[in-house]
Amino acid sequence: ERGLDGWINPGIDARSKAPPNAHAMPDVGVGVSKRAMTAAWPTPGKTDDSAEQTFGKIQEIITAIRNVRSEYKVEPRKSVIVSIKPAPELGSAIDELKPVIELLGTCTLKTVDAGTPAPTDSAKASAAGCELFVEGLVDQAAEQQRVDKRREELKKTISSLNGRLANKGYIAKAPPALVQETQAQLAAAEAELAKL
Repeated sequence: ERGLDGWINPGIDARSKAPPNAHAMPDVGVGVSKRAMTAAWPTPGKTDDSAEQTFGKIQEIITAIRNVRSEYKVEPRKSVIVSIKPAPELGSAIDELKPVIELLGTCTLKTVDAGTPAPTDSAKASAAGCELFVEGLVDQAAEQQRVDKRREELKKTISSLNGRLANKGYIAKAPPALVQETQAQLAAAEAELAKL
């Protein structure tokens, strides 16, 4: 048989007629395969629903820290200092998973305590029933301007929604779902205003 270069290669024809495994490595036995593809499909073990829910909440905390970092344009490798006022059921889980939070959030957890006060220069976020304070990101004057502006926006929104709900024609003609949505928007705006 001719090879690519036009020369006859007698080995090709001989190898094609050789029995299976004739060219296998010496001293390597060929037996029945015990590879994973022929093994039984694995069955799941016991699951801990409580642990899964807790870890989901830890993921929410990490996501909130990352969102604050992004919002304030913190350099990716720069670590930030975070204090957490935890929800009662999460305090011990946060302490236990502190290395994971610090690694994935690129931060250092300063305190995890229900009595943690908000540092004056911190950006605030909420996640999984916890309050998060990311320190050193806020210019107090700029933050006060932002809060004042938001407070005025919320007051206008609340006034508008109250006016709509006080209108008997709106209540009578609007679909009940729309009235409920307006009431929910009013409650959310009032709750946000109370936090500022």
